[in-house]
Amino acid sequence: MKALLREALAVAVVAGVVLQTMRHFVAERYVVPSGSMQPVLYGSERDGDVVLVDKLAEAHGLSRYDLGVFAPETSGDHFVKRVVSLGGEWIELRDGDLFAGPAEQRLLRQVKHPLDARDLRVPWLRWPQVGNQEAETAALALLTPIRAGAGPGLPNFASIDEALALCREAERRRISELEPQARLAASRWLAVVHPVDATYLDARSRRSAEGRDSPVHDIGLDVAFAPRGVRELLLRIDQRPDAWLLRFDLRTGAIGMSRNGEPVLQPQQDAAATARAVAPERDAPVRIEFGRLDGAFFFCLDGRSDTLWTMAMLPEQFPVDPGPSAWMLPTNGIAAAVVADAIAPIVSIEVFRDMHWLRPPLDVGAPPGARRSDARHVPDGFVYLLGDNSVDSRDSRMFGPVPIASFVGRPTWVLGPWPYTRKLAR
Repeated sequence: MKALLREALAVAVVAGVVLQTMRHFVAERYVVPSGSMQPVLYGSERDGDVVLVDKLAEAHGLSRYDLGVFAPETSGDHFVKRVVSLGGEWIELRDGDLFAGPAEQRLLRQVKHPLDARDLRVPWLRWPQVGNQEAETAALALLTPIRAGAGPGLPNFASIDEALALCREAERRRISELEPQARLAASRWLAVVHPVDATYLDARSRRSAEGRDSPVHDIGLDVAFAPRGVRELLLRIDQRPDAWLLRFDLRTGAIGMSRNGEPVLQPQQDAAATARAVAPERDAPVRIEFGRLDGAFFFCLDGRSDTLWTMAMLPEQFPVDPGPSAWMLPTNGIAAAVVADAIAPIVSIEVFRDMHWLRPPLDVGAPPGARRSDARHVPDGFVYLLGDNSVDSRDSRMFGPVPIASFVGRPTWVLGPWPYTRKLAR
């Protein structure tokens, strides 16, 4: 019996040593304590996501926008953030986007690939919300209440001219002055009622409280609908003072673009048009991804890279604050409709936004009249870290770049709580 106990104790000691060795050198369990990485990681001291950290990952394998766990000596704590600079460059947070370059005067907007960066999309609205009736009701309250069967549908116009008329500034001003219910009826689009802001749906399908009234310009729509009988799909982004409208001809695959009802790009077929065309008799739902990302509009059919279409905005087309004269125009929103004889039923819909990184807080105590630059230099051997929930995150905007030597590992899996177990994309 004593021999058996000695063997059991030896096994327990060896197992404990092995476990502690693995935790120290291979992998570690880490509880996300705050909401700074919402919605990718749910943070709470009581029931935050339990993350598996790969300690075998090496810092030189990091790329821009990767997640990492760091433990700077100055803080004494471990924290998970997103790496936005790997050092040796200047960066600036401007208009919610990241600019980077070799010098303060040579900064370029960092443009993400619309499809490769799907994991960086932040969900703002979803329908349906399976198993969450409260969230589903809230989501439908954000959409113009046009119904087709049991769910929302894409409202129909008889012609493209009828739709373009509603994109002109005078008509948008007229509609904006109506009472709320009359405004919804007059707009005739499936549209978000409230501007797309820096709020989000977290991992528990609940809407955040942070970020209200902070409009995000890079927004998009992922919608699946029944295409039978649809001649053209109309996708619209309102960004005061402009209304941008994309036309997609399902029969030919041609795409056109207009701004405030005036053509910017006439419908035309290109090399990908054949791949984009939808068979008139198709019964299977069509999935469309559309939006504005890092200064360019994009469109994709059925998630296929061979159907990806992009159009970069010209410098003079970026929205600027038009002042009180345009305050009644929609601040920021997205809408959709079809040219067809009937409403097109929707299978699912998600409104998403890009990560919105606010500029660093103003320097306190700066001499009056001193020139201020929001660009920051990230030295070689350092990384600049940001939280995804920029409105509520303490990161390099406050404490500056951190040594890359403080890299602990890469979060790879969310191990719990059980209903939310998932693999992390990067």
